[in-house]
Amino acid sequence: GKVPTGDCTVMCPPTAVDTQYCRGDMSACQAGKAGCWWDVCMDYTAPTPTECAREMKLGTPETERYGKFQCVDPADAPVDGTCQVQTPVSAALAALPAWDEGSIGLLAGLGGLLALAAALARPPLSSGAVGRFLSKPLAGGWNSGNILAVGAAAASLFVYWALLGAGRSPPIALKTLGLAAGIAAPLPIWWAMLKAGAHSVVGMSREAAWRIHVALGSVANLFGLWHGIMALSTVVGVLSNPFYLLGFVGLLLMLLGSLPALVHMVSPKALSYASWKLLHFAAPLGYACAVVHMLEHAAKLTT
Repeated sequence: GKVPTGDCTVMCPPTAVDTQYCRGDMSACQAGKAGCWWDVCMDYTAPTPTECAREMKLGTPETERYGKFQCVDPADAPVDGTCQVQTPVSAALAALPAWDEGSIGLLAGLGGLLALAAALARPPLSSGAVGRFLSKPLAGGWNSGNILAVGAAAASLFVYWALLGAGRSPPIALKTLGLAAGIAAPLPIWWAMLKAGAHSVVGMSREAAWRIHVALGSVANLFGLWHGIMALSTVVGVLSNPFYLLGFVGLLLMLLGSLPALVHMVSPKALSYASWKLLHFAAPLGYACAVVHMLEHAAKLTT
């Protein structure tokens, strides 16, 4: 067919379920059927997943990533601004990551880590050689058990991303990183409860739990920031979508609520306890915005 040299509107081929458009292609791809065009065609800034066309320039790294596009009119006649994707599905799009199984496994692993910590903190394991080693005090009020547990939680989130998203196409990588950030976000809340919480499960004091809260909050912020940067760099017009914009607002609020705590820890005179405590309430407000952002994704992208 005719190959234009400029910009064209990339139209999706027929989908598995015509009334669902790109979502139908996604479902077909997840089921191992022919399809997988959604990864190329889906407009992530559209208010609904039924808009399966976006502006794309030929010869850019985005098009090269999927092979060479041939943009032609279905009737093989030139039509201004309209063309159809005719390119084979690449091996990278042959199957979607096992997001459901991976997310369930990650959550189960985090729950198992908490259960293991609870068992090691109580007799008879707490009085054994392993229990004594893990509870031995270190600098800053930390102990080996705290450090290993926080490190394991952070490592599990990174492994989740590495197995399901690293090296994949931008939409898959972005979605995987978003899922990791979404799973990481509530972890510090588990350790921030005044009464019953994760700290009560492992028999930890509130002061010690606060250190875990700060560490896991930092991990959650790093994953959220990573996800936000990737979205800004890969999704055209991402802030034009109100739900995507809400995700960035939530990230900024969580950072606003977290950074003053670090300032107070480093230099208490620079920021009083009352001031940073007040600013810290921005973090749960940001998390609420992120939850709305994630719920919209769950409805739109079936995650």
